[in-house]
Amino acid sequence: MNSYSRRKGWGVAVVALATALLAGCQTSGPREREVAAQASHDGLVPAASRSMDQLYLKPGVTFAGYERLRVDLTEVAFRADWQPERSSPLYRMSPPDRERIKERMASSFKEVFTTELTRGGSYTVVEEAGEDVLGVRASLLDLYINAPDTLNYPGRVTQYTEDTGSMTLVLELYDSITGEVLARAVDRDRGYDRGWLQRTDSVWNQAEAERTFRRWAAALRQGLEEARRASAPAAR
Repeated sequence: MNSYSRRKGWGVAVVALATALLAGCQTSGPREREVAAQASHDGLVPAASRSMDQLYLKPGVTFAGYERLRVDLTEVAFRADWQPERSSPLYRMSPPDRERIKERMASSFKEVFTTELTRGGSYTVVEEAGEDVLGVRASLLDLYINAPDTLNYPGRVTQYTEDTGSMTLVLELYDSITGEVLARAVDRDRGYDRGWLQRTDSVWNQAEAERTFRRWAAALRQGLEEARRASAPAAR
């Protein structure tokens, strides 16, 4: 199916993706304004959503012709004011420490997204471009970890927090052949607030990050599945 045949005017597929893919309300923080400006530049328009803070779609686009997905995490970036080594003697956060955290997050993201997007056999995740390949390009931004575990004081320090921290996902869906951006979404996630202090370490941080990745990936898969069903020809 060529690119032209995927654009058939406003239809139920776009509505299904808008309501099932990603969630929430429009916000006006710096990151949200940046995404909104880029969406306008790319000719995307705001759409309602249930699972992400912002969703923008290319007018008239459907996703029915895409059978495979290509997933790329292009960036992992800490929030500008995340300087744990300045605020506590517990941390010695060197540049290599930061790079290790980024690498661990990137590896976990790719693994969780691949597992979730292929659940039930709906999609295959591939590395190459193709006519039936929808590109999924993601950035993890504003990463803020409340209690990073650098193992500087093994066995001597126990850390307690109410939540692990926060991060923001910027997600783009694009045609893998033409590179045209078809949708863009942004969602800010704060680690689950338990309402009480709990011991926090690198294992807990990783588990919370993977929980968030699964939520994002499941929302994407479910939205694309609904868009595919909505675009299917009606039974005669």
